[in-house]
Amino acid sequence: MKKRKQKEDYWSELLAFKSKPHDKYAKFVLQTKAVAMELLQFCLPEVLTQEIDLDALELSQDSYVDSHLGQHFSDVCYFSRTFTGAPLRVAFLFEHKSAKPDTPLTEQLLRYVSNIWNSDIRQGRNLTLTVPVVIYHGAEQLVPETPEYLFPGASPLLLSYAPSIRYTVLDVQRISDEQLETLEFMFLRNILLALKHSRNTRYVDQFWQKIVIFAPEASNYGIRQMLFQATITYLFFSSNTFKQKLNDMDASTNLQEYPEVKTYIEELYEKGMEKGMEKGMEKVVAAFIRHNTQMRDAQIAEMLEVTESFVARVRKKEV
Repeated sequence: MKKRKQKEDYWSELLAFKSKPHDKYAKFVLQTKAVAMELLQFCLPEVLTQEIDLDALELSQDSYVDSHLGQHFSDVCYFSRTFTGAPLRVAFLFEHKSAKPDTPLTEQLLRYVSNIWNSDIRQGRNLTLTVPVVIYHGAEQLVPETPEYLFPGASPLLLSYAPSIRYTVLDVQRISDEQLETLEFMFLRNILLALKHSRNTRYVDQFWQKIVIFAPEASNYGIRQMLFQATITYLFFSSNTFKQKLNDMDASTNLQEYPEVKTYIEELYEKGMEKGMEKGMEKVVAAFIRHNTQMRDAQIAEMLEVTESFVARVRKKEV
């Protein structure tokens, strides 16, 4: 088990969508408790969610992804407790896949559960029950693996010894647009439309507003604004069609009708340029430090016309 890194600066986190945008967008939005609650209520049986105190959901600050899982696994995990039966610690694991896994998902999930149990044992508490939910939006249908699938031709007796884990697959591509657009879960509706259609050139060209404009009735303006910005950033980095549509903002009637989109895109361009310039200056300062090891931060800052704190931060990375 390892501690998660502290959250980066908000803009750094959004601009990081440029690399692996599908995974990073999914992880970003799923770390919002309101989204996690909507997702659980949407994809799990009502009788199950009624057993769980969803208001008590708490995002785990620990990661149970080891070096092996890290090759193809990025976890978002919440803990809660049961209302009924004996008191039980329950983990809801959200895992995102944008393409069909190249290794058995069962093995990945079992390894993850084992890591949670190892933590339980070390801390002297009862074992945690894990409910995995896989959010998938690949082109090829993803069917939950069964022992029969994993061990073809094995007899029923042998299969009774096969390790297995029950998990829910939310196959976004197989959900109709009509069902998504009429969802009562206002945050989840746009998020699932974004994941489903980010690679659909025609849909993005014609209906991008349905994806990025969150319904006003979606409660909590702060969360709505954050998800709005994250969704625009995601489409900006994952859809060339969307990016092209925004390149000529002044000539776009659609964008004039949505000034909040235009304002945010301008800010996105500005912040992106700032981050790029900052990265470039970091390289210059780092090289200067390496070749002038005796110079103080104040001297370097004056020569390169940057702040002393900036030089100190670069030097700390170089150590």
